[in-house]
Amino acid sequence: MAYTVKEMWASSTNYGSQRSTGDIKYIVIHYTGNDGDTAVNNGKYFQGANRKASAHYFVDDSTVVHSVPDNRIAWSVGGSKYNNNGGRLYGVAKNANTLNIELCDDYRNGSVKATDATINNALTLTRELMKKYNVPQWYIDSCKKIKYMFPKAHAVAYVLSAIRVAWWKLYYPREYYAVYFSTRCDFFDIDTLVAGKDAILARRKEIEMLRENRQSSNKDEGLWDVFEIALEMIDRGFHFSPLNLEKSDASNFILDPDDPSGLLPPFSSVDSLGESVAKTVIEARERGPFLSKEDVIKRTKLNNSHIKQLTKMGVFNGMQEENQLSLF
Repeated sequence: MAYTVKEMWASSTNYGSQRSTGDIKYIVIHYTGNDGDTAVNNGKYFQGANRKASAHYFVDDSTVVHSVPDNRIAWSVGGSKYNNNGGRLYGVAKNANTLNIELCDDYRNGSVKATDATINNALTLTRELMKKYNVPQWYIDSCKKIKYMFPKAHAVAYVLSAIRVAWWKLYYPREYYAVYFSTRCDFFDIDTLVAGKDAILARRKEIEMLRENRQSSNKDEGLWDVFEIALEMIDRGFHFSPLNLEKSDASNFILDPDDPSGLLPPFSSVDSLGESVAKTVIEARERGPFLSKEDVIKRTKLNNSHIKQLTKMGVFNGMQEENQLSLF
């Protein structure tokens, strides 16, 4: 051990009744929240009467103070002031079924922070207590090797989430893909997506070649996953509709109201066309229909580059270049 253990028993007025050590189910680690205290100082403090709180152990850089016997109930967790905001185990891990370890801050320097040495001592003490109270060695070893234990509740949550996703994907597929492309994708190649399956496969082949030559960009890698889901969607009988000046949303993929199999891409899916600029198109459209490309430029924040891209995509097909009145 890297620390010295000292028994400094707290006043019996500061802890509860006797219990069986078989009742111990959890080890709770707190920090004292004091700037410049030590394990020994805390041990002395709780030797005074009527502190109305306690902990089994106090830990600092060099010392572990055993303050409350393990077979007695310390007053350390589950305070009523936390109500239901005390974490996932609030009301489950209680004074009666826990051992409590408090981290101390040896150095008075204006900030409250346990040192690495204190944390390592607390971890060593925790492993010793786990072994003492018959926690299997394989479990202790696992705690030493990994930083995150996947709890049963978390596993169940993942399964429930998967079931919900599968339900939407099966019964409301177009809605599912609209949400997926709106929330889970960072890169788009709208020209390719709208062009359909053959264009997507060809673009994926290009990315494969770039990968082989170690020349693929972050966007290429991001598009690979986008194309994978897009191909799945197309194979299920759906497709991407062309961007529509009067119907597309600023930032979300939406159901095409004129095509029961279509998904309308948003303006923000166009390269270099950000959401704030896309919103100006929606705001201008809500004030009245666009009369010409000149009108679009005047009433939105689309720049020349955006206009060229959208023109190439056919967004302005059938629209006049300038506002003009025809007399004949």
